Amino acid sequence: MPKCTKAKKERRLNEVIKLMSQGFERRDIVQYSAKNGWGIKTRGLDKYISQANDYLKKCAIVDREYEIGRAIKRLNKLYQKATDEKNPNYGEARRILNDLCDLFGLKEHISRIQQKNLIQNTEREPVSIHVVYDSPARVDDIEDVRQPN
Repeated sequence: MPKCTKAKKERRLNEVIKLMSQGFERRDIVQYSAKNGWGIKTRGLDKYISQANDYLKKCAIVDREYEIGRAIKRLNKLYQKATDEKNPNYGEARRILNDLCDLFGLKEHISRIQQKNLIQNTEREPVSIHVVYDSPARVDDIEDVRQPN
């Protein structure tokens, strides 16, 4: 049997990478190679699988700062489109802002601040708030009668 060309090896390796990316296991790849007439033994196929594993491991290495920067740019662009004066989509804009808050970890930060404030407020004397109910509530109608510290 003639030797496999470099181009054919590259094509097979790409097929194994694709199959592994789709969740195929070794036995599935063995069946695939037999079905497609590769005519190689399992040891040769194991070499392809090993090279595919190496390639996939390299793909998993991510420059976190670069990817965060790309994500921010994309979300900002989407936000800009969602708040376009001619065709605004405020629901989408809110979802994008929510995604940005997740990306920056702001929700956890705000939650920690709220918890800290809650603890601090329970250590002070109780707050009494009086609201006028005969008209729709306004900020002016709320009075904080807490004693100054």
